[in-house]
Amino acid sequence: MDLLVAHSAHRHLAAALADGLTAAGAPARPLGLGGGPTPREGADHAGEVLRAVAAHAGTGQEGRAGGAPVAAVVGLDAAGAAAALAARSAGGPPVLLVGTLGLSAATGSRHAELTALLRAADLVAARTGAEAHRLAAAGARVHPVPLPVQALLAHRVRAVPASAAPERPGPVVAVVGGPPRGAALRRALLRLLADEPGARADVVGTRQDDAAAALHAAAVRLGVRERLRLLPEASPAQLAAVLDAAHVVVDPGGQDVTLVPLLAMSRSRPVLALDRPGADDVVVDAVTGVLVAGESGGDALAAGVHPPVADAALADAAAGELLALARDPFRCEALGVGGLDRLESRFRAEDVAAQVAAAARSVAPPAEPAGPAGPPAGGGPAVGVGWSGGAHRDPAAATRAAPPAGTWSN
Repeated sequence: MDLLVAHSAHRHLAAALADGLTAAGAPARPLGLGGGPTPREGADHAGEVLRAVAAHAGTGQEGRAGGAPVAAVVGLDAAGAAAALAARSAGGPPVLLVGTLGLSAATGSRHAELTALLRAADLVAARTGAEAHRLAAAGARVHPVPLPVQALLAHRVRAVPASAAPERPGPVVAVVGGPPRGAALRRALLRLLADEPGARADVVGTRQDDAAAALHAAAVRLGVRERLRLLPEASPAQLAAVLDAAHVVVDPGGQDVTLVPLLAMSRSRPVLALDRPGADDVVVDAVTGVLVAGESGGDALAAGVHPPVADAALADAAAGELLALARDPFRCEALGVGGLDRLESRFRAEDVAAQVAAAARSVAPPAEPAGPAGPPAGGGPAVGVGWSGGAHRDPAAATRAAPPAGTWSN
């Protein structure tokens, strides 16, 4: 089997997944794509996906003893997912999606578009139990066991040699994945900087967007801008260095509830995360980190919508938890040890890669020897073109009942 791995927002995750799949006996290569926040960049990215998958389909049909290739579209944006599915409909490989493409945050016609994409995929793998239920409710064909593919990147970060954390007079916080999406978490971070003169914050994955502008402006008003670093996307080695220098890692509340906690676990750091659907699949409160209440309208928060006024009680609670954790090095160390143990036991890289490879094989079984032409089982017309072992389906099949979604236990 030869797998393609694409990810629009995090090329390092695509590379980690490709390496993990190859080690699990399912040779894979990343498409090496990089999406962007603007519509033009998104359109260019979709075109690149379409060309890459179609080209792979054009050269891969002949002499493949291992079966049909699969485009494993991991966390890809909607434009890229649509492109991969379009390539499949023209004879390309079947498509495995991982994640919901932001379905929970979408409304109206956008929600309908994403639902159609998810239903059109040959298989959709959730990252958490809560996400699996959401996908099944949308009518997607859901893999029965959630696949936390982000654990593969966490293990790659884990493999980076440890660096000595610089001596600093106050606590250091790392926010991974951009500035906090909601006002409550943003205020909690700023309060830490204001109340602790020696505190510093490194925000990794910052883009030029409203969240970055709001955080920058507030830091200037409070006079703490010099202790706030806004950093771009980091390589595994750079990210490991940032995490090693931090006492606490904060999940900013993006669409992916799994990536930041797993990265924190990889360097034995506690994580402070919003208590939202799926978060408790990866964070065990008071064991590997701290879960704090999220703002009302969690779907809007996941979409990056910033409420004009934060719930003061929630902001105070989040700030209190962050301050208490940052000021208690012994508790930080204990939670960090618990997180690393959970990563290496519950989210072993070998197990995750093997599960993703099995999901890929389920939509692209080895090709059967060519036989006499005839109607498929059931007497209906043949559906799909190209791959003899592929899992192309009639669009109506997308509405069939999905298998029961799996759940995880702590």
